[in-house]
Amino acid sequence: PWNPADAPRYADLAPAELPLGESLADVLTRLLPYWDGPLSADLRTLSCVLVAAHGNSLRALVKHIDGIADADIAALEIPTGVPIAYDLDSELQPSRRAALTDRFVAGA
Repeated sequence: PWNPADAPRYADLAPAELPLGESLADVLTRLLPYWDGPLSADLRTLSCVLVAAHGNSLRALVKHIDGIADADIAALEIPTGVPIAYDLDSELQPSRRAALTDRFVAGA
């Protein structure tokens, strides 16, 4: 895995100054410029947009879209490999969210 200690741009920092991980707040800070820029533009002009991500980046995106409070986000379960579909209004507010499980897709 990538380690900041191996990156030349961090060569002047002591190992103790380098982060060992990334918090959800860090991920959200990194994600929001993309949401506010190209992703929002695509969502406003295209009928369907696919976002492929994993782990904390999905958690941060769902937190932002659904307006989930910091205190409540830890309880959110995002199953691995199960797509989540949103219907968003013109203000990019969710009107529907569905996990696309086999049962959902089959119409059962």
